[in-house]
Amino acid sequence: MSAPRAYTDVMQELRSRFIQRTIQQREQLKTLAAAGIAPANLPEILHICHNLHGTAGVFDLAEIGDIAHQAEDLGKILGQTQPPALDPRWKELAVVIDNLCDLIAALPPRDLPDQA
Repeated sequence: MSAPRAYTDVMQELRSRFIQRTIQQREQLKTLAAAGIAPANLPEILHICHNLHGTAGVFDLAEIGDIAHQAEDLGKILGQTQPPALDPRWKELAVVIDNLCDLIAALPPRDLPDQA
């Protein structure tokens, strides 16, 4: 038995909005990463990753959610540690953020919102 058409339409609209927001958040993450992953921009990185982690699975984008979760967990740890020059895990966070951005950029065309 399939879901009622109205439900499917609503979920598709929500998915489209999530994808649009995810693409925008990718640009934010790229900008933050270009400035250097550091304590000053960690709260914004954590906020974006938390949102992606919490919502991606709902729309069958579990891999994005998993990597966002990894970045969120690592960011929380780094928020309580040494500055970037003294803790190599800051570089690890930068790699995880790059991987997350790559996954978002690689969304198949069927997942991208209509540009009309």
